[in-house]
Amino acid sequence: LVPPRLGSQLERRCAEGRVSTVLRRHWLFAVFLVVAVALRIVVLIAYWPALELYTDSSDYLGLAHAIAPGTWHPAGYPLFLVPLSLTGQLAVVVVLQHLMGVAMGLLIDGLMVRLGARRWLAALAALPVLLDAYELSLEQFILAETLTSVLLLAGLFVLFSREPVRAGRAATVGLLLAAATLT
Repeated sequence: LVPPRLGSQLERRCAEGRVSTVLRRHWLFAVFLVVAVALRIVVLIAYWPALELYTDSSDYLGLAHAIAPGTWHPAGYPLFLVPLSLTGQLAVVVVLQHLMGVAMGLLIDGLMVRLGARRWLAALAALPVLLDAYELSLEQFILAETLTSVLLLAGLFVLFSREPVRAGRAATVGLLLAAATLT
């Protein structure tokens, strides 16, 4: 038997070894990811708490408080805003959308590697989502585009696995794509 203290040290060393292995294999993507996070922090500071120039933004915020039938906006994004509107802070929405932008970069890189692309090519494929100024500004607005994109990418990521599609995975893909459609 391994003493508890020694066991936790071994587990920590194994975890550190796995992280360093992943960073060595995906070093280019890790560099892009660090730059992407830094850019998002700069955008958050520069445009705090959010950019709200479009009428769609105020429509979405209004629908988050009272979803009315017959409006021309889909209900997905206002439903996403409902729990976030409890804080009363637009910055919460924007921070989550920036995290979704980083998640999209991770999903693209992972999807490309899963489909057989070389790691450097997968990192380059994620570059437009991670570092594009238009993407950064979309994440800073109160608009549905970021949520829709991350739901679509998540559906593709789940769909394109190496295993055959079974009922559970097909249902997950269907739910993600339906959520993207409703957003």
